Amino acid sequence: MKNLLSILFFLLLLSQTFYAQREPWDPQNLSVQTPIQVTYETGGVSDFVWSPDGNQFAYIATYNDTARLYRINVVGSNKIELTSNAFGNIDWKDNVIVFKANDPQAPPYYNILLKKINPDGSGMSTIIGPYWYHGVYLRSDANWILYERAPGGWWIAMRCDLNGGNELEVSHSGLVQQVGWLGRNQILYSRGDDYYTPCGIHKVNFNGSGYVQLTPENLPNNATFIACPDTSKILYCDGTANSWDIWIMNADGSNKTQLTSDPAKDYISNTRDNIWSADGQSFYFVSERSGNGDIYRQNIDGSGLTQIASHDSLDYVPIPSPDGTKLAFISKRDGVKNIWVIDLITVIEVEILTPVEYALEQNYPNPFNPVTVLKYSLPVKNVVTLKVFNLLGEEVTTLVNEIKEAGSYEVNFNANGLPSGIYFYRIKAGNFVETKKMVLLK
Repeated sequence: MKNLLSILFFLLLLSQTFYAQREPWDPQNLSVQTPIQVTYETGGVSDFVWSPDGNQFAYIATYNDTARLYRINVVGSNKIELTSNAFGNIDWKDNVIVFKANDPQAPPYYNILLKKINPDGSGMSTIIGPYWYHGVYLRSDANWILYERAPGGWWIAMRCDLNGGNELEVSHSGLVQQVGWLGRNQILYSRGDDYYTPCGIHKVNFNGSGYVQLTPENLPNNATFIACPDTSKILYCDGTANSWDIWIMNADGSNKTQLTSDPAKDYISNTRDNIWSADGQSFYFVSERSGNGDIYRQNIDGSGLTQIASHDSLDYVPIPSPDGTKLAFISKRDGVKNIWVIDLITVIEVEILTPVEYALEQNYPNPFNPVTVLKYSLPVKNVVTLKVFNLLGEEVTTLVNEIKEAGSYEVNFNANGLPSGIYFYRIKAGNFVETKKMVLLK
């Protein structure tokens, strides 16, 4: 009976009408909600990271004078302590969370462990250490970790596998200030004579070969950088100590172009490999141009500068959720650092503000990998469900299940972790039901 129902459902899906693709949505038409506070830690949050599915955070906060690692739902519920010994940087990819911890038996400054733990709190083990470490950056496949180590107080860029094996220094001479991945096979780092002098951005292959200097060593000390999702370009900060601007260059160091210009600081974060919109063509950054920590979005070609939100006491560059529907950041609005979230409401501003009929449009792009945009319109307020199914008629995920006002909407669907193939998305709003087909091609 179950197989028969699946076949009937599949035939029903195939009977639907599929429409042509439309142009991608213009980011200048983005509107946002007021930020919502997620955590209420009295000792403050020092670092956080999204879960791969975008439904949770792992974060480090101080409680009873001890830094601890927690997991919490994005709506602030189901907080779980994973370990009472954690501090500094964390990262989370696939089913592993990597973090730093103290070894109480080791001497000061050489007492740091790199550790890993499962998201449910089980399987905690030491990757490497004790030593003096900084930074924790998992590769996209979560098989390798990039970090900085300080033998004799001189920071160098290192990488190893998740079991602590195959450790290798990948940086050349100079003091390393920042590190980051350029895809899976190359590594970026900045270096200078010390932490108080200008630095430059450099690139090496995964095995430490193929060294290339991408910029002169005249960037501000600790200037941040990050590779674009397709690894063809690199964003970075340049300017003076009190006035940073955002620049972009090709991955080989050519075609350096200034994207922002302001007397105050405009800056990005390289502590995560995601400050990007779902399509990878625009990025989020923080500007101090109004005196507050204002959040902006801009396209990598320099167009489409859009203010997303203004939030006083912003303390952390906003990080988008994996599906691009939310932004999270740390703010000390009440004097204590906590995690806040902005819901990105993708309401399209069109000439007819209220649609005249129900509609479900073809996803864009199609085929896609791994993120695509689904659009729908409502002529009146209604309860809306939008679900995704596989070829067998099995429900994959529910994207929308709530009351929506009349208007036009967009939803990002992230198929990370799903196999290539044909999928269907179906909307139900009152008596309106429609289904369309999309193709995931990895």
